[in-house]
Amino acid sequence: MIDLGVVNLHFTHKCNYHCKFCYSHFFASKEKELLSFDKWKKIIDLLRPYCKRINFAGGEPLKHKELIGKLINFNHEIGLISTLITNGYLLNNEWLNVYGKNIKAIGISCDSSKESINKLLGRGIGDHVENTINKFNMINKFQNITSKLNTVVNKLNFQENMVDFVLKTGVKRWKIFQLLTIEGENDRYIKELIINKDEFNIFYENNKEIEKYGVEFIAENVDELKDTYIMIDPEGRFFSNTNNKYIFSQPIYEIGVEKALEQINFKQENLANINRMFI
Repeated sequence: MIDLGVVNLHFTHKCNYHCKFCYSHFFASKEKELLSFDKWKKIIDLLRPYCKRINFAGGEPLKHKELIGKLINFNHEIGLISTLITNGYLLNNEWLNVYGKNIKAIGISCDSSKESINKLLGRGIGDHVENTINKFNMINKFQNITSKLNTVVNKLNFQENMVDFVLKTGVKRWKIFQLLTIEGENDRYIKELIINKDEFNIFYENNKEIEKYGVEFIAENVDELKDTYIMIDPEGRFFSNTNNKYIFSQPIYEIGVEKALEQINFKQENLANINRMFI
């Protein structure tokens, strides 16, 4: 039996930010209509025998608050865990008060403790650091939700120490990713932002002291990011990042899970960290 563990559902390409290194532009889907709740419901129902958790992502998932709320509730009804990755800007108490009870974890992406660096990267307009701290303060009031920070390490931030900032967020987990090039998605700015593994390790060494404060610190280099995540695009298709370029299946709601996985050359053994708590 195939065990996918966690499925990352990128149900929208729309976003209120313009991050230069973003690997989820989904340019080919820009002119397509957002899939309906019924189609996403069918996809999730088809996934149910193969996974334990759906991680909702984008784009920015909170661009469609009602739809993602309905999907989170449906997940709960059929016994699946829901987690969410967001830039945090559109997150508010009103939405959390309605749907937060059915969310296991929320991760916010922030790439520097310096407003100027985030702005240069396209992560907001100069208020993302303050906003991230405020939104984590909001999330941390919900005892059932685990809070987590995501950071993409690149040429502008690899020498930075972010420990003081991370402690202000109150997160339980901090995950850092070496910037990964995806042909046709983020290669426009890649020359000015790409780093090697030694530079990635500099960031890791500068920040690993965060562990002594009880924060789980996880680092993934470019090799660990390839073909190790199960991902679905806004058209309801599995996709993988083999050889730094996306390949896509036909829509899952048309051909089912196993046939769609075959089309992206899925290999169970690639899911080395299948029990990741959340993305």
